[in-house]
Amino acid sequence: MANSIGEVLQWAHTLVHNAKNHSGIQVQLDTLGFKPEHITTGETLLLKTQNLEQEQRSYYEKKLAATDALADHLAELRTQYREHATLAKLAFADQRPLRKSLGLDRYQPRRRSEWIKMVTGFYQELVRNPKPMAKYGVPKAKLEQMLASAQSAMVLLIEQQQAKGDAQRATQHKQQSLQELKQWCRNFQRIAEVALQDDPQLLEVLGKTVPSGR
Repeated sequence: MANSIGEVLQWAHTLVHNAKNHSGIQVQLDTLGFKPEHITTGETLLLKTQNLEQEQRSYYEKKLAATDALADHLAELRTQYREHATLAKLAFADQRPLRKSLGLDRYQPRRRSEWIKMVTGFYQELVRNPKPMAKYGVPKAKLEQMLASAQSAMVLLIEQQQAKGDAQRATQHKQQSLQELKQWCRNFQRIAEVALQDDPQLLEVLGKTVPSGR
């Protein structure tokens, strides 16, 4: 029994292609009411599943690319943020309200979206009040650059989540079509085994192994 998608596609292709192109098989199937349109149904399911499998691969590749882009961006942002947060603790050591606004004494959120929001707020506050950081070698232009980087991180996160959702939906659609195709193949093969029971060579044309001496 075919299990992998490659095996199912090959199974379906063998059944559809050989049934369509062998008049003897069609004649025998017709005696049991299995008309050409039934084969067309299988062919349509086969093409649909093949297309969905390619689509799923494309979405999966996009998801991987989006995940890698986000990871690289966050790694750089985290490095810069840690350095600037350390300097900000020194620059605003005696300014408790600003330290609170900067989130210097709060816990670090574990969720990426919350962490990015925290970092965005951190740089927004520093851009509004850049002089203390300038004393530690971090000019306003750098702070504005980091604010833009934090905002870009949120965009990349949204894109990654969307790509992940697209990949999941594509996988579900492919799996549903694959199950329908497998069921069609099972039904076709059961009918073929009855219709062609007196002609093992035709069964072999459809990919069914027939014991020798039958």
